[in-house]
Amino acid sequence: SANTNAYAAGQAAARLALQRLTNPHANVAVVFGSSWFDQARLLEGVRSVFNSIPVVGGSTAGEITPEGPQSHSCVVLASAYEDLMVSVGIGTAMESNPRLAGYRAAQQAMRQFKGRTRSGFLLFGDGLLTGYAEVLRGIQEILGTSSLVTGGLMGDDLRFTRTHQYA
Repeated sequence: SANTNAYAAGQAAARLALQRLTNPHANVAVVFGSSWFDQARLLEGVRSVFNSIPVVGGSTAGEITPEGPQSHSCVVLASAYEDLMVSVGIGTAMESNPRLAGYRAAQQAMRQFKGRTRSGFLLFGDGLLTGYAEVLRGIQEILGTSSLVTGGLMGDDLRFTRTHQYA
C-alpha cells in the first residue's frame, strides 16, 4: 500500500496479503515499511488484520512490490503453510556485544521448537550497525553451522539516523 496514513497503509497491505492466500490461516507476516511512516501506527494497522500471528520485518529504504520497486509504501508477505511453525527471538545490545545479541535471539526463537525440525533462521538487523559476523557466530552457537541463516538489514530511506525492526 502507498497510502500516506501509516495505519491505513499497514492495514491495506495486510488485507491484500491475506486475500492472496489460498489458505486463510496465515502463520507469519513479513512486513517491510518505509521509515517515513509512524512505525507504531503502521504495525497497528497490520496487527488489526493479523492479530495473533508473528509479525516480523522492518523499516526500509525502498520496497519491492509486485509492480516493481517503490518507496514510501508498506509491503506485507503472508505465509499460510499448514506445517510451518514460526518462532521469534530478539537480540538486544548489539552495539556492545553482537555475538551475545545473536545468541539470545536464536535461543529465544528455539525455545518454542522443543526439538522440532527447523528449516532456517531469518535475521532482520539494524542496517546502521556493524558486527554482523559476530551476530552470526552467536546464532550458530545455538543453531549449529549447517543451519540456513538469511535475511537483511533494515534501512531508513537513506537518512542514516534510525532503523526499525519488527518482532
